[in-house]
Amino acid sequence: DCLLSRGLGDVYKRQLQAFRTDQPDNLALIGALADTHRELHQWGPARLQLDRMIRDWPDEYGTQAAARRDRVARAAQLEVEGETGFGGNSGSNSVTADRDYRLRARLSSALARDAWRVFAEQSYTRSSLDDGSSQQLARTGIGLVWDVDRWRGEAQVHQATRDPYRTGGAGRLDLRASDQWDFTARVDSNSTDIPWRAREANIGAREAALGASYTVHESRRFIASGQFLSLIHISEPTRQEA
Repeated sequence: DCLLSRGLGDVYKRQLQAFRTDQPDNLALIGALADTHRELHQWGPARLQLDRMIRDWPDEYGTQAAARRDRVARAAQLEVEGETGFGGNSGSNSVTADRDYRLRARLSSALARDAWRVFAEQSYTRSSLDDGSSQQLARTGIGLVWDVDRWRGEAQVHQATRDPYRTGGAGRLDLRASDQWDFTARVDSNSTDIPWRAREANIGAREAALGASYTVHESRRFIASGQFLSLIHISEPTRQEA
């Protein structure tokens, strides 16, 4: 469990599989392997391990506890994220605003076929100045997530309350290449990551981004990322790139 909590899931899984070679009927090892598969988003192998526990040891506490953990992991999920900043200190698009607020809520369905979830998402952004002026943007989206082993992909269609690209879509692909390396790529036809003054001028943006991270250990991680925004003014046909 220590290795798993430190993000070394692949190493921990290999150790458990080696132990099981000598102890194929050890309930604790089978339960730990099921939990590790699930933490690594290997939903099919996790289910196979749990099915054996239920078949061979249905009344054991370890089996019942493992089944509860599995039900929770596969159940519908609600995620809520909030962010606020003052005077450009939020690190996002409040650079030219005195206050910036962001809220995102996502409701995802239960896991289906060991891979799929459907989700609905609502986000809200508000940037304001001390003189009382403000800009607001709300966006609603629905989409699909595919989450198997080292890969996680999602796609959604969304509609915002304003901006030139108010109706569009977004996509993301994540790869956990190893316990150390993670890669991500994303696109969005209506980025919310633009300055307050740009939104005030009816400027929207399409976004593409790439990222990579390398984890040395649980307290040290290096991250590199790049972002491309294609800006457009709602009243101008000429595109400006930045």
